[in-house]
Amino acid sequence: MSKLQQVLLKISDERLFDYVCEQLSGFLGLEAKTILRSKFLENKQRSVRAALKDLSVRWVEFPEWAADLAPEGKMLVLESQESNWRQIDWIEQIFLLLNGILERRHEEEQGPIHSYSIRMKGVDSRLWEYAWVNRMALFIRRNVARENHRNEIELFGDLPQQQLVMTHDLDAVQKTTSIALKQSAFNLFKGLKALSRADTRVFGESVHAASRFLLSRDSYNGLNQMIEAERLCIPKPIIHIFSRSSADRRGVKSWLFDPAYRLQDLQYLGILDSLQKSGWRLGLHPSFDSWNSVQDILSQKQDLEQILDCKVAYCRQHWLRFSWTDTWRAQEAAGLQEDSSLGFNDRMGFRNSAAIRFQPWDFERAGPLSLYSSPLAVMDSHIHDYSIGQASTAIHRMKNILTEARKTAAHANFLWHPHTLGGDYGWANSYHEVLGDLSD
Repeated sequence: MSKLQQVLLKISDERLFDYVCEQLSGFLGLEAKTILRSKFLENKQRSVRAALKDLSVRWVEFPEWAADLAPEGKMLVLESQESNWRQIDWIEQIFLLLNGILERRHEEEQGPIHSYSIRMKGVDSRLWEYAWVNRMALFIRRNVARENHRNEIELFGDLPQQQLVMTHDLDAVQKTTSIALKQSAFNLFKGLKALSRADTRVFGESVHAASRFLLSRDSYNGLNQMIEAERLCIPKPIIHIFSRSSADRRGVKSWLFDPAYRLQDLQYLGILDSLQKSGWRLGLHPSFDSWNSVQDILSQKQDLEQILDCKVAYCRQHWLRFSWTDTWRAQEAAGLQEDSSLGFNDRMGFRNSAAIRFQPWDFERAGPLSLYSSPLAVMDSHIHDYSIGQASTAIHRMKNILTEARKTAAHANFLWHPHTLGGDYGWANSYHEVLGDLSD
C-alpha cells in the first residue's frame, strides 16, 4: 500500500466532511450543514479511497431532474468500477478531485509533472475541461433540497459571486538573448511538429516567428498599455514580480530560465511606482528552481517587500514549476497567503477539475493549509504557443472555458504576460479580446 493511500485511509469521514463543507461554504452554506451531515455521514455511501491505485475517470448518468447540471447529462467521477449516481459519495469525490488525487498518485510514483498535462499519460483529458467540483456542489444543492422538499436558495443561500481575475507575470522588461534563443527554439520545434503532420502553413509561420525572434529589436514595454486597458477592472489585477537583487549571482540555468531584470531596474524604470499608483495588487514570482525551497522563496519575498515597503501575500511560481507535496508547503512557510500556480503550461482548463479558491489539504499534517490556492484557467501561451491551428480556434476554446466558469459560479484566474504585446509575439489583439470577454 502506498504512503498516499495510507494517509488517505486515516482521514475520518467526519473530518473529510467538515473540510469539504468549509471549502465549499459559498455553495453549501454553513446553516445547512446539519442536513448535509445526515445525508452524507449517517447514510454513508461506499468509499473509494481504499481503491486508490485502481481509480480512473468514469461517467455517471444523472437523473432527468439534474441532467442540466452535467454535459450531456453525465457527471465525471473517480471510481474503480461502474456505479450509479445514488452509490456515489459526492463529498468524497469533491475532496479527491479538489486535491488532485490522480496527479498526487502520479507524483508519488514518478515525481512532479511541473504543470505539463502531457506527462499524465492515459488520463482522460475531459477531467480538465469542466469545473466538475463546482458542478458536484450544484448537484448536492439541488438533490438535498429536493429530498427535503425545500427551496434551494432558502436552504443553501445564493450561489457565490463569480470572480474572474486578470493576472500577470512580469517575465521581461526588455528583450534578452535568452528570450530570443528560447522562443526561436520553441517555434522551430513547433514548426517541425507541424511538418510531421504535413501542416505546411503552421510550419511556415513557425519558421518566420523563429527568425523574427532572433533578428528583431522589439520593445517589451507592454505594461503601460495594460495599466491603461485595465484601469477600470474590479477586482484590480494582480502582477507577480520576479525578485532578484543586484547582489544575486546567476548560474547558467537561471540565465536561461529566469527573468533577467533586477528589482533595482524596476525602481529605476519607475515600473513599481506606476503599478502601486494604479492600485494593482503586487505579488511574488518565485524563481525557476524555488518550487520546493522555503529558503529561496522566503529570501525573494523579503527582498521584494523591502523594495515595495509593504507585505507581499500573492505568488505564482515561475514556469508553473509546482509539486503538490512541496510547493504550497514551502510558500506557506515563507509567509505567503495565496498562490495561483494551479494550472497547466500546455493546456487551458481546470487542473483540479474545480474553479474554486480553496485551502489545499496537507496530507502530512492531516489538515488544510492556511494558504489558499486560486486556480489558473487560461494564459496567453495556451492560445498562441500550444494551440493546434489558428489562434481563433484557441480563442473559441477560451470562450468555452469562460462560459463554463460563468455557469458554475467560478473563481478563476487568467494570465497574460506584458512583454507579449509587442511585435515579436504579436498577441495584443488576443489580449484585448480576452480582456473584453472578462469585462462583459
